Amino acid sequence: WEATRGYDDIGALRQLPVSVQTAAFRFVHADIVAAVDFLRQQDHEDQEFWRQLMGELREEVYVAGTWVFHEGRPANRIYIVKQGQVQLVQESSNYVFETMKRGGWFGETSHVAPKGRKSSAKAVEHTVLLEITQGGLARIADAYPDVWNIVERTSDIRIRRNMG
Repeated sequence: WEATRGYDDIGALRQLPVSVQTAAFRFVHADIVAAVDFLRQQDHEDQEFWRQLMGELREEVYVAGTWVFHEGRPANRIYIVKQGQVQLVQESSNYVFETMKRGGWFGETSHVAPKGRKSSAKAVEHTVLLEITQGGLARIADAYPDVWNIVERTSDIRIRRNMG
């Protein structure tokens, strides 16, 4: 509530004409688009890509201390930090692999982690995440295969770096 006052900016954008939706989305989230590799590399004039992405994004709010997901659970979505911070941790030791802030993204898909999540994710403070399911990502990647390649490559690098 503190972050959004109950206002869903993505939902509000969906009420506008497509060309206005996509331009407004890129403007409002410019720093996120610039930070997220699979978004940064997309053509900013490709309204279909941005329309499709907006259709797949869901905004989720987590209070401090809430688990976003647990190690070993199905790897079926990725998350982009819109506000707040999330720690990627090994629960058994409380070891923090990485702290994600606005514009950071995390999570795996079953293509990268077929046996489940490789770490747990916990909101450090009041956090707003943009969530894309594996199915949503697959629908986008059908038309934009480079998105899938970037997500898989980055996830694989993180897993190898964090899990040694």
